[in-house]
Amino acid sequence: MVLIPSVPSLPPIIKIGAIFSEAEKGGSSELAFRYAVHRINRDKYLLPHTQLVYDIQYVPLDDSFHASKKACQQVHFRCSSHVRAKRPYVGPSHSFCLRRSGHPSY
Repeated sequence: MVLIPSVPSLPPIIKIGAIFSEAEKGGSSELAFRYAVHRINRDKYLLPHTQLVYDIQYVPLDDSFHASKKACQQVHFRCSSHVRAKRPYVGPSHSFCLRRSGHPSY
């Protein structure tokens, strides 16, 4: 086993946003996402001193307007990364949401 040295500059909590369609609520994609976060948090060598937390949002199938709004809300609440299922279309990028909300880019 190869141990990767820890990076002390990581914050204690990293927020991850996920957007799924309402039809996928409780489905295999959502369960796989939740399980992956759980497994990463259990592995103390992978992200020592850091915990992943997630914010899952649901949108109607093929509703790009609400999917975009949810993505921008997640950016506003400082989600560092976004995951989406195959179907919900999220139009704006992370930087678009930051510019629109007045947040400084990082």
